[in-house]
Amino acid sequence: MSRKELPKTFPGQQLLFEDIKTKVDDDGIHGELVAFLADHGIDLTADKVLVDAAALKYTSFLTYNKQSENLCAQRDKLLNPVIKSVTKAVQFLKGYYNPEYKSLGDWNVVVTNGGKVTIATDPALFLTFIIAFKAKNDSYTGTNTSPLAQYLTKKGLNLALCVTNTTDAVAINDTFKTATTNSEDAHQVMETKSSLPFANLLLITNFLMKLYEGNEKALGVYGIKVITAPRVEKIKNLKLAIGEDKLKQEVKIGSIIVNMGEEPINIHKGKTVITTNPIVLGPGEKFVTTKGYSKVSYQNPSTTKFAKIQVIPRDKSKS
Repeated sequence: MSRKELPKTFPGQQLLFEDIKTKVDDDGIHGELVAFLADHGIDLTADKVLVDAAALKYTSFLTYNKQSENLCAQRDKLLNPVIKSVTKAVQFLKGYYNPEYKSLGDWNVVVTNGGKVTIATDPALFLTFIIAFKAKNDSYTGTNTSPLAQYLTKKGLNLALCVTNTTDAVAINDTFKTATTNSEDAHQVMETKSSLPFANLLLITNFLMKLYEGNEKALGVYGIKVITAPRVEKIKNLKLAIGEDKLKQEVKIGSIIVNMGEEPINIHKGKTVITTNPIVLGPGEKFVTTKGYSKVSYQNPSTTKFAKIQVIPRDKSKS
Protein backbone atom coordinates (compact mmCIF):
# COMPACT_ATOMS: atom_id res chain seq x y z
CA MET A 1 0.00 0.00 0.00
CA SER A 2 1.31 3.44 -0.92
CA ARG A 3 1.78 6.00 1.80
CA LYS A 4 2.90 9.60 1.88
CA GLU A 5 6.13 10.50 3.64
CA LEU A 6 5.77 13.93 5.16
CA PRO A 7 8.87 15.82 6.31
CA LYS A 8 9.44 15.95 10.06
CA THR A 9 11.68 19.02 10.16
CA PHE A 10 10.60 22.62 9.74
CA PRO A 11 12.64 23.24 6.54
CA GLY A 12 11.09 20.17 4.92
CA GLN A 13 7.59 21.16 5.99
CA GLN A 14 8.13 24.70 4.76
CA LEU A 15 9.33 23.43 1.39
CA LEU A 16 6.31 21.14 1.01
CA PHE A 17 3.99 24.01 1.92
CA GLU A 18 5.66 26.23 -0.69
CA ASP A 19 5.38 23.50 -3.34
CA ILE A 20 1.68 22.96 -2.68
CA LYS A 21 0.92 26.69 -2.62
CA THR A 22 2.84 27.19 -5.87
CA LYS A 23 0.83 24.39 -7.52
CA VAL A 24 -2.44 25.88 -6.27
CA ASP A 25 -1.47 29.35 -7.49
CA ASP A 26 -0.41 27.96 -10.89
CA ASP A 27 -3.69 26.00 -11.27
CA GLY A 28 -5.76 29.11 -10.58
CA ILE A 29 -9.52 29.10 -10.02
CA HIS A 30 -10.04 25.78 -11.78
CA GLY A 31 -7.53 23.87 -9.67
CA GLU A 32 -8.54 20.60 -8.02
CA LEU A 33 -7.93 21.97 -4.52
CA VAL A 34 -10.00 25.15 -4.83
CA ALA A 35 -13.27 23.68 -3.53
CA PHE A 36 -11.55 21.68 -0.79
CA LEU A 37 -9.69 24.71 0.52
CA ALA A 38 -12.86 26.83 0.52
CA ASP A 39 -14.95 24.15 2.26
CA HIS A 40 -12.33 23.76 4.99
CA GLY A 41 -11.67 27.48 5.45
CA ILE A 42 -8.02 27.14 4.42
CA ASP A 43 -6.38 30.35 3.19
CA LEU A 44 -2.92 29.51 1.87
CA THR A 45 -2.01 33.19 1.51
CA ALA A 46 -2.70 33.79 5.20
CA ASP A 47 -0.89 30.54 6.03
CA LYS A 48 2.17 31.74 4.11
CA VAL A 49 2.37 34.83 6.33
CA LEU A 50 2.51 32.54 9.35
CA VAL A 51 5.03 30.18 7.75
CA ASP A 52 7.29 33.08 6.78
CA ALA A 53 7.15 34.42 10.35
CA ALA A 54 7.89 30.94 11.68
CA ALA A 55 10.86 30.68 9.30
CA LEU A 56 12.40 33.80 10.84
CA LYS A 57 12.05 32.25 14.29
CA TYR A 58 13.51 29.00 13.01
CA THR A 59 16.60 30.90 11.84
CA SER A 60 16.85 32.52 15.27
CA PHE A 61 16.46 29.11 16.89
CA LEU A 62 19.36 27.71 14.84
CA THR A 63 21.55 30.70 15.69
CA TYR A 64 20.88 30.55 19.43
CA ASN A 65 21.11 26.76 19.49
CA LYS A 66 24.55 26.87 17.84
CA GLN A 67 25.62 29.53 20.31
CA SER A 68 24.50 27.44 23.26
CA GLU A 69 26.34 24.37 21.92
CA ASN A 70 29.55 26.36 21.45
CA LEU A 71 29.24 27.96 24.88
CA CYS A 72 28.55 24.57 26.45
CA ALA A 73 31.76 23.21 24.89
CA GLN A 74 33.76 26.26 26.07
CA ARG A 75 32.39 25.95 29.60
CA ASP A 76 33.08 22.22 29.81
CA LYS A 77 36.60 22.65 28.43
CA LEU A 78 37.38 24.96 31.35
CA LEU A 79 35.34 23.34 34.09
CA ASN A 80 35.53 19.58 33.57
CA PRO A 81 39.32 19.25 34.07
CA VAL A 82 39.05 21.34 37.24
CA ILE A 83 36.25 19.21 38.67
CA LYS A 84 38.15 16.02 37.78
CA SER A 85 41.42 17.20 39.35
CA VAL A 86 39.83 18.63 42.48
CA THR A 87 37.71 15.51 42.95
CA LYS A 88 40.92 13.45 42.99
CA ALA A 89 42.41 15.89 45.52
CA VAL A 90 39.35 15.45 47.73
CA GLN A 91 39.69 11.66 47.48
CA PHE A 92 43.32 12.06 48.57
CA LEU A 93 42.18 14.03 51.60
CA LYS A 94 39.56 11.42 52.33
CA GLY A 95 42.31 8.83 52.55
CA TYR A 96 44.42 11.21 54.63
CA TYR A 97 41.67 11.72 57.21
CA ASN A 98 40.46 8.10 57.19
CA PRO A 99 38.46 7.19 59.21
CA GLU A 100 37.65 10.71 60.40
CA TYR A 101 35.88 11.67 57.18
CA LYS A 102 33.95 14.45 58.89
CA SER A 103 37.16 16.49 58.90
CA LEU A 104 36.53 17.02 55.21
CA GLY A 105 33.73 19.35 56.25
CA ASP A 106 36.42 21.88 57.15
CA TRP A 107 37.28 21.90 53.44
CA ASN A 108 33.63 22.58 52.50
CA VAL A 109 33.27 18.98 51.32
CA VAL A 110 29.86 17.37 51.89
CA VAL A 111 30.26 13.92 53.44
CA THR A 112 27.51 11.45 54.33
CA ASN A 113 27.50 9.39 57.50
CA GLY A 114 28.78 6.48 55.41
CA GLY A 115 31.75 8.49 54.22
CA LYS A 116 30.47 9.18 50.72
CA VAL A 117 31.80 12.43 49.26
CA THR A 118 29.54 14.72 47.23
CA ILE A 119 30.92 17.51 45.05
CA ALA A 120 28.60 19.87 43.20
CA THR A 121 28.93 19.93 39.41
CA ASP A 122 26.73 22.97 38.85
CA PRO A 123 29.21 25.73 37.85
CA ALA A 124 27.99 28.33 40.35
CA LEU A 125 27.85 25.84 43.22
CA PHE A 126 31.24 24.41 42.32
CA LEU A 127 32.70 27.93 42.30
CA THR A 128 31.48 28.46 45.88
CA PHE A 129 33.04 25.12 46.81
CA ILE A 130 36.43 25.65 45.15
CA ILE A 131 36.82 29.13 46.65
CA ALA A 132 36.23 27.73 50.16
CA PHE A 133 38.42 24.70 49.38
CA LYS A 134 41.31 26.95 48.33
CA ALA A 135 40.77 29.22 51.36
CA LYS A 136 41.10 26.22 53.67
CA ASN A 137 44.31 25.15 51.96
CA ASP A 138 45.69 28.71 52.15
CA SER A 139 44.85 28.92 55.85
CA TYR A 140 47.84 26.71 56.64
CA THR A 141 50.88 28.94 57.17
CA GLY A 142 54.46 28.63 58.38
CA THR A 143 55.29 25.25 59.81
CA ASN A 144 51.60 24.35 59.87
CA THR A 145 51.69 22.71 56.44
CA SER A 146 48.52 21.85 54.55
CA PRO A 147 47.91 18.09 54.30
CA LEU A 148 47.30 18.75 50.63
CA ALA A 149 50.59 20.58 49.97
CA GLN A 150 52.68 17.65 48.74
CA TYR A 151 49.81 16.31 46.63
CA LEU A 152 49.33 19.68 44.89
CA THR A 153 53.07 19.88 44.16
CA LYS A 154 53.36 16.35 42.80
CA LYS A 155 50.23 16.71 40.63
CA GLY A 156 51.03 20.25 39.50
CA LEU A 157 47.58 21.33 40.66
CA ASN A 158 47.22 25.11 41.06
CA LEU A 159 44.13 25.92 43.13
CA ALA A 160 44.31 29.62 42.21
CA LEU A 161 44.11 28.67 38.53
CA CYS A 162 41.22 26.31 39.38
CA VAL A 163 39.32 29.25 40.90
CA THR A 164 40.10 31.44 37.87
CA ASN A 165 38.97 28.82 35.35
CA THR A 166 35.83 28.07 37.33
CA THR A 167 34.99 31.79 37.55
CA ASP A 168 35.35 32.05 33.77
CA ALA A 169 33.25 28.91 33.32
CA VAL A 170 30.47 30.40 35.46
CA ALA A 171 30.43 33.55 33.31
CA ILE A 172 30.26 31.42 30.16
CA ASN A 173 27.52 29.31 31.73
CA ASP A 174 25.40 32.40 32.40
CA THR A 175 25.68 33.37 28.73
CA PHE A 176 24.98 29.76 27.78
CA LYS A 177 21.76 29.75 29.81
CA THR A 178 20.62 32.96 28.11
CA ALA A 179 21.32 31.50 24.67
CA THR A 180 19.50 28.29 25.61
CA THR A 181 16.47 30.23 26.82
CA ASN A 182 16.45 32.30 23.64
CA SER A 183 16.73 29.12 21.56
CA GLU A 184 13.80 27.50 23.37
CA ASP A 185 11.68 30.66 23.09
CA ALA A 186 12.37 30.97 19.35
CA HIS A 187 11.52 27.31 18.81
CA GLN A 188 8.27 27.68 20.75
CA VAL A 189 7.19 30.71 18.71
CA MET A 190 8.13 28.88 15.51
CA GLU A 191 5.94 25.92 16.47
CA THR A 192 3.05 28.19 17.49
CA LYS A 193 3.08 30.18 14.25
CA SER A 194 3.47 27.13 12.02
CA SER A 195 0.95 24.91 13.82
CA LEU A 196 -2.12 26.00 11.81
CA PRO A 197 -0.45 26.01 8.36
CA PHE A 198 1.10 22.61 8.94
CA ALA A 199 -2.16 21.20 10.32
CA ASN A 200 -3.81 22.42 7.11
CA LEU A 201 -0.95 20.80 5.19
CA LEU A 202 -1.87 17.44 6.71
CA LEU A 203 -5.54 17.89 5.72
CA ILE A 204 -4.53 18.77 2.17
CA THR A 205 -2.14 15.84 1.73
CA ASN A 206 -4.66 13.38 3.18
CA PHE A 207 -7.27 14.64 0.72
CA LEU A 208 -4.87 14.41 -2.22
CA MET A 209 -3.86 10.85 -1.28
CA LYS A 210 -7.53 9.83 -1.53
CA LEU A 211 -8.07 11.84 -4.71
CA TYR A 212 -5.06 10.19 -6.38
CA GLU A 213 -5.67 6.70 -4.99
CA GLY A 214 -4.09 4.20 -7.35
CA ASN A 215 -1.93 6.88 -8.92
CA GLU A 216 -0.23 8.33 -5.85
CA LYS A 217 3.10 8.80 -7.63
CA ALA A 218 1.49 11.63 -9.60
CA LEU A 219 1.42 13.66 -6.37
CA GLY A 220 5.02 14.58 -7.10
CA VAL A 221 3.63 17.66 -8.87
CA TYR A 222 2.64 18.88 -5.39
CA GLY A 223 6.03 18.04 -3.92
CA ILE A 224 4.54 15.10 -2.01
CA LYS A 225 6.81 12.09 -1.63
CA VAL A 226 4.99 8.76 -1.88
CA ILE A 227 6.51 5.48 -0.65
CA THR A 228 5.46 2.08 -1.98
CA ALA A 229 8.03 -0.07 -0.15
CA PRO A 230 7.18 -1.69 3.23
CA ARG A 231 7.69 0.56 6.23
CA VAL A 232 11.04 0.08 7.95
CA GLU A 233 11.45 1.37 11.48
CA LYS A 234 14.56 3.49 11.95
CA ILE A 235 16.70 4.27 14.97
CA LYS A 236 15.60 7.63 16.36
CA ASN A 237 17.99 10.09 18.01
CA LEU A 238 16.61 12.83 20.24
CA LYS A 239 18.30 15.81 21.85
CA LEU A 240 16.84 17.68 24.82
CA ALA A 241 18.01 21.10 25.89
CA ILE A 242 18.68 21.84 29.55
CA GLY A 243 15.45 21.44 31.49
CA GLU A 244 13.52 20.52 28.33
CA ASP A 245 10.63 18.05 28.18
CA LYS A 246 9.55 16.11 25.10
CA LEU A 247 5.96 15.18 25.70
CA LYS A 248 3.81 12.26 24.55
CA GLN A 249 6.35 10.51 22.32
CA GLU A 250 5.15 7.30 20.67
CA VAL A 251 7.38 4.24 21.18
CA LYS A 252 6.66 0.72 20.00
CA ILE A 253 6.59 -1.95 22.69
CA GLY A 254 9.88 -3.83 22.79
CA SER A 255 11.94 -0.88 21.61
CA ILE A 256 15.04 0.06 23.60
CA ILE A 257 15.49 3.58 24.99
CA VAL A 258 19.16 4.41 25.60
CA ASN A 259 20.50 7.40 27.53
CA MET A 260 23.38 8.57 25.33
CA GLY A 261 24.09 11.65 27.47
CA GLU A 262 26.27 12.38 30.48
CA GLU A 263 23.57 12.80 33.14
CA PRO A 264 20.37 10.96 34.16
CA ILE A 265 17.09 11.47 32.30
CA ASN A 266 13.51 10.85 33.41
CA ILE A 267 11.05 8.74 31.42
CA HIS A 268 7.37 9.28 32.29
CA LYS A 269 4.85 6.58 31.48
CA GLY A 270 1.66 6.83 29.47
CA LYS A 271 -0.48 9.70 28.27
CA THR A 272 0.01 11.68 31.48
CA VAL A 273 2.63 14.29 30.67
CA ILE A 274 4.67 14.37 33.89
CA THR A 275 4.29 11.77 36.64
CA THR A 276 5.62 11.65 40.18
CA ASN A 277 7.47 8.35 39.75
CA PRO A 278 9.42 8.41 36.48
CA ILE A 279 11.99 5.86 35.43
CA VAL A 280 15.41 7.43 36.02
CA LEU A 281 17.81 6.31 33.32
CA GLY A 282 21.49 6.91 34.09
CA PRO A 283 24.16 7.63 31.48
CA GLY A 284 24.59 4.62 29.19
CA GLU A 285 21.64 2.78 30.74
CA LYS A 286 18.91 1.14 28.65
CA PHE A 287 15.18 0.61 29.13
CA VAL A 288 13.15 -1.91 27.13
CA THR A 289 9.62 -0.59 26.68
CA THR A 290 6.82 -2.79 27.97
CA LYS A 291 3.03 -2.55 28.08
CA GLY A 292 1.98 0.93 29.18
CA TYR A 293 5.02 2.60 27.63
CA SER A 294 3.76 2.93 24.05
CA LYS A 295 3.56 6.64 24.80
CA VAL A 296 6.14 8.35 27.03
CA SER A 297 7.43 11.78 27.93
CA TYR A 298 11.16 12.46 28.24
CA GLN A 299 12.51 14.95 30.75
CA ASN A 300 16.01 16.39 31.04
CA PRO A 301 16.40 17.51 34.69
CA SER A 302 20.01 18.66 34.20
CA THR A 303 20.90 22.29 34.77
CA THR A 304 24.18 22.07 32.84
CA LYS A 305 24.01 19.37 30.15
CA PHE A 306 22.03 18.58 27.02
CA ALA A 307 20.36 15.17 27.07
CA LYS A 308 20.81 12.68 24.23
CA ILE A 309 18.40 9.79 23.78
CA GLN A 310 18.42 6.96 21.26
CA VAL A 311 15.34 4.85 20.58
CA ILE A 312 16.15 1.51 18.91
CA PRO A 313 13.11 -0.12 17.25
CA ARG A 314 12.10 -3.62 18.29
CA ASP A 315 13.13 -5.26 15.02
CA LYS A 316 16.62 -3.70 15.14
CA SER A 317 17.10 -4.43 18.84
CA LYS A 318 16.76 -8.15 18.12
CA SER A 319 19.45 -8.16 15.45
